[in-house]
Amino acid sequence: MTVTSFRQLRPAGCLGCATALLVALATISGCTTFVPGDRDRLVNAAPAMDIVWPTRRTSDLEDRDKNTKREIYTLVPESDSVTLGPDLPEDVQRQASTPIARIAYTGVHGQGIIRQIEYVRGNQDWRARTFGTLRFMSYSEQSDRLIDPRMESFAQWTQRSLSRQLAGKNYGLKPNDPAVTAMLYEGTAIRVSPPPEDAVKSPNAGTIVHMSGLGSIEWEQPLLDEFQRRGWWVIRISTPRVWWYEGKTWPIGSRDEAQEQGRKIAAMMDDLVAEMAYSAEGVIDYLAKNRSEIPQHPLVMVGCSAGALGAPAVVARLRDKFDAAILVGGGANLLQISQTSDLTDAGIKLAWKDNQPRSDWRNQLFASYLEHAQLDPYRTAPHLRDMPVLVVHAEFDLTVPAKNGWLLWDRLGRPDRITHFGEHRTMFFGLGTQSPRIADWLDGVMARTPRP
Repeated sequence: MTVTSFRQLRPAGCLGCATALLVALATISGCTTFVPGDRDRLVNAAPAMDIVWPTRRTSDLEDRDKNTKREIYTLVPESDSVTLGPDLPEDVQRQASTPIARIAYTGVHGQGIIRQIEYVRGNQDWRARTFGTLRFMSYSEQSDRLIDPRMESFAQWTQRSLSRQLAGKNYGLKPNDPAVTAMLYEGTAIRVSPPPEDAVKSPNAGTIVHMSGLGSIEWEQPLLDEFQRRGWWVIRISTPRVWWYEGKTWPIGSRDEAQEQGRKIAAMMDDLVAEMAYSAEGVIDYLAKNRSEIPQHPLVMVGCSAGALGAPAVVARLRDKFDAAILVGGGANLLQISQTSDLTDAGIKLAWKDNQPRSDWRNQLFASYLEHAQLDPYRTAPHLRDMPVLVVHAEFDLTVPAKNGWLLWDRLGRPDRITHFGEHRTMFFGLGTQSPRIADWLDGVMARTPRP
C-alpha cells in the first residue's frame, strides 16, 4: 500500500493555503470514518506463532524483597553509634529524621517485585507526581540494552549536592546509598485510578489497562475520563521514554552484517517490550491478591502510540486475562518504525558503510529483525485475532508511519477500525471528540461477547 504525505498533496498559491487550512481544521475537529472488521477475521488472520520470552533473573527476588528498606531517608548515620543531637541544623535534622517515603508494600509478583510507595510529604510532592506510587522492577539478563541515563544522573547529582552540604561538618551523617533511594524511581511507574463516585456504571464495566504514549497523556486523558464515567477502573502503566534513551550505534558494513545486526537489535527490542508485559503481569497479580475491590474481568487493553507498540505483547502474555483491546496510533515492525518516524529513532543509530545506506542492506536488516523478533507486534498481533479489537489510526501518520499501522491492522486479522483523516498529532488532539464513540464500541462488544 502506498501512503501519500501532506507534502505531496500540497497545492500551490492561495488556493493551497486555503486547502491546507481546511484540512487542518477538519483533522483537528475529528474527521474520521468507522469501518467494521473482517467477518472472517478468525479464519483469514495470520496464524499465531509461539513466543520465546526474554529471561529475567528471578533466583534472588525473595532476597531482594526481604531486604527492601521500609523507610527511605535522604541522610543516614555513618555508623550505628551515631545519634541525632538537638544541635543539628533544622534542614539536616529533617533529612535525617523524616523519611522521604515509606515502602508500604513490597512483594514478588510474576517476573519481578512490586513496591507501593507512600510519600511522607503528601500527594503534592514532586516525586509522587513524577514517579507514581506503584513501581515494578525486574532484572534483565540482556547485555545490549537501551538505557535512560536520566535517573542515574539525577542520583549522582543528588549525591554530590549532599556531599557538599556535609563537607567539613562533623554531623556523623552521610548521604543514603543510591541503591536504596533508587527504589523511588527505578522500574516501571504504575497508577491505579477508581471510577468517580457519580459514575453511571455500564453493565459490563471492569478494568482498563492503559499503556500510555510519549508525551500524549494530556490528549489520552479524555478517553480515560470517558471510560471512568462509565464505571471502569484504570491501571496506567508507563511506557519506556525512548526519546531519552542513550543512543547505541549499530555498524553495518555488509549484507551479512545487516543480517547479524538485525538479530541483535531484535533481542534488544524484545527485552524492552518484555518489561511492559512483565509490569502488567506483576501489577495484575498484585491487585488480584491485595485489592479485591478492583475487578479482574472484564479486562481491556488500551494502548496509545508508543503504548500501542507494546500492547499486543502484553495481551499475548496474558491472553487468558484480556477480553478486548483498543490500539490507538500503533504499528508493526518496530525497527522500521524507529528509523522512519518523524519523532525519534528510539536510541537506535545505524552506521552504514561510507555513510551511504544501501536499500538492499536496509531491507535485509528489517527482514532479519522481523525474522528474529519475538515481541514485535508483527508476531504478537495474531494472538489477539480471536478477541474484539478496535484499531484507531491516522491515514497520513508520520510518527508511527501509516504503512506500519496498516501492517498492524492486517496482522490483527483486519478488525474494526476508526480511520482519522490526518496525521499522528492531530489524531491525538482530536481523540477527545472520538472518546464517546470508542467507549460505545467497547460497551457494545462487551455486551455481545461477555466472558465465560
